[in-house]
Amino acid sequence: MNTLERRTFAAALRAAKRNAYCRTVGGFVIVRMSDGTIDWFPLGQTPNRSGEPDREAIILGKWRWNYRRWSRVA
Repeated sequence: MNTLERRTFAAALRAAKRNAYCRTVGGFVIVRMSDGTIDWFPLGQTPNRSGEPDREAIILGKWRWNYRRWSRVA
């Protein structure tokens, strides 16, 4: 992961951790989309762009909310 990807990864991580819906559904995933952008999605939602599923998205990490703190899932 290059420096720019690390910055966008960190920004996506911060935004997802602050999102109340992610806590409600119990977690989120951070993915690299087929066009190279890094984005996050709540658990149970398929990675998509404008409603079209992105079947080539690569999962970079998963996080779960255990009612007290975020923990990374392998």
